[in-house]
Amino acid sequence: QVPRLRFPGFNDAWEQRKFKELVFLRSETVESQDYSVDIELENLESNTGRIIGNTSVRTMSNTLFKKGDILFGKLRPYLNKWRFADEEGVKSGEIWAFSCREGYSNRFIYCVIQSNGFLDEVNITSGTKMPRADWKTVSNIKITIPTIEEQTTIGNFFRQLDAAIASHQRKLERTNKLKKSLLQKMFPKDGEAFPELRFPDFTDAWEQRKLGEVGQIYTGNTPPTSDKDNWSTQDNEYIWITPTDINSLTTNKSERYLSKKGWDKARVVPKHSILITSIASIGKNTINSIPAAFNQQINAIVPKNNDAYFILSAMIKNVEKFASLAGRTATPIINKTTFQQFALIIPLEPEQTAIGNFFRQLDEAIASHQRKLERTNKLKKS
Repeated sequence: QVPRLRFPGFNDAWEQRKFKELVFLRSETVESQDYSVDIELENLESNTGRIIGNTSVRTMSNTLFKKGDILFGKLRPYLNKWRFADEEGVKSGEIWAFSCREGYSNRFIYCVIQSNGFLDEVNITSGTKMPRADWKTVSNIKITIPTIEEQTTIGNFFRQLDAAIASHQRKLERTNKLKKSLLQKMFPKDGEAFPELRFPDFTDAWEQRKLGEVGQIYTGNTPPTSDKDNWSTQDNEYIWITPTDINSLTTNKSERYLSKKGWDKARVVPKHSILITSIASIGKNTINSIPAAFNQQINAIVPKNNDAYFILSAMIKNVEKFASLAGRTATPIINKTTFQQFALIIPLEPEQTAIGNFFRQLDEAIASHQRKLERTNKLKKS
């Protein structure tokens, strides 16, 4: 057996081995607690390329793992908790530490444990609330494996791919963290009229404005679904946005589309309106980049003498305060009257535009990092 895609220079057939022929489980325990990395299952982060060490709380077992070992969370294995150990430390009993036997590549085996075939067998566990992978079952999983030279080449390739994934993840986390910080600093605190951080040349105090004063407010609707002529099977007709369609801060597509007949019955707003979810999934907000209709779970602001992206960013900053208006009902809801009364503190339009443009660029950077991360993860999976 050989893979469909292969590095040049390798022609030998792959051979089948049981997993226990390739690795052994670490079982050494240590008395000393002088280890900088001490991990519990919850500290074994998946898909980030990191082990988070905890030096303040010591594990009970003090089972040792070495640099180059493969750590695998056996409790609820479907959570995909695994990591390659870049340094030694001690671990909890809910984590296996695999070490490769002579003649096998730890980097290659690290790829193997992430494959669907391996995980499907690992996840055959008992139907308890806290299922655990069974070593007797896992140790007998059959693995098809190449020569050590090809193992090393494959392992090094995926090491580089994992490094790229980790890099994209770090950039995404840093940019999200930066945005969160700037949302706090570039908008005034409650009861204040000036932000902590400001673009040059802007000195005027910010003033409180209700959403009903920021622009015209519309609540969406749904053209009768019983009349199929209201709806289109073409994705190039009229978009009809529901909260399910809101997956980014700008939207120009929808799951369902309206016909011209349905469009004429729908609540329609021009492009660059702010669509704010106000029933159930409160906090999923977006700007429509083309004219759009939308359902009754969404209120829209068509801004007048105000910057749309600034208003969107202000609503993101105030999402918890806005959501609190819905109360604790089974289905959270903010009606149009309450929506119109919600107040933001805002500057004059030129400063709004500067802030809006800044956060638009920051959100584009976040979206770019997210796309790169998703593409690289997809490449690895393929």
